[in-house]
Amino acid sequence: MTGSNADDDCRLNDTGNQGGSGFVENECSSDGAGNNGVDGQTLYIGPGGTEFSTAIFRPGRTLTNSFVGEGADAINTADDGNGEALFSSINFYDWFNFSNLFSFWGKNLSFPNPASQGWCSTGTCQIFDWRLKATDTTLLNLSGNGATANQTFVAGSICPVEVHGDRALTDEQSTYGPNTFLISASEILLDDYGDDDGLCESNEHCIYSPNIGHYQGEGDYLTNGVCNFQDGIVHDVNLYSYPINGI
Repeated sequence: MTGSNADDDCRLNDTGNQGGSGFVENECSSDGAGNNGVDGQTLYIGPGGTEFSTAIFRPGRTLTNSFVGEGADAINTADDGNGEALFSSINFYDWFNFSNLFSFWGKNLSFPNPASQGWCSTGTCQIFDWRLKATDTTLLNLSGNGATANQTFVAGSICPVEVHGDRALTDEQSTYGPNTFLISASEILLDDYGDDDGLCESNEHCIYSPNIGHYQGEGDYLTNGVCNFQDGIVHDVNLYSYPINGI
């Protein structure tokens, strides 16, 4: 997923045609794909016809209206009521004291703005809430293919197709793997099930990941119940979902 960047939209750790793979950074494309750099592209072919990715490409996206953004925090004592405070006035506790896990202090600048990157270290700081808005159309409920809304999670009904047991990947871990895991779910940690590596694998209890990015909802997932998981290469999963998704 890319936006309108001043620099290359895509970049690998090299220059030009990346390491002979055929990938062209400024086009987010590969030689020979036939539909290079277009919305929905899934084919990336390098020299010799080798397919090196099946990622779905979504260009021209914007995060301008995706996040809750600037605002006050009810429990942060440094907050002046508008979500602002002088850097020198923020005590140690209030660097971490927020009403949700997705808020923190940043530079008092607009978003999105390249100048707002990095931490606030002088002048006036601003609280940013990085939860997704319920009205977002870029990241919210789009973890399946980045364009079409995911199926609805309903406890007691068949799980969304985005978390079917065959919607999975296998990594190349040699020491503790390989691991085969669901793409759109994460393991519940420290619940006496599974290996606590965060990957949703067979015979584990997991939480559905309907969104693109870190925020996947909030609330008591246990009271929300489980859906009926459809086995595939990943099987026997108890799948939960947060009851609130988007603010």
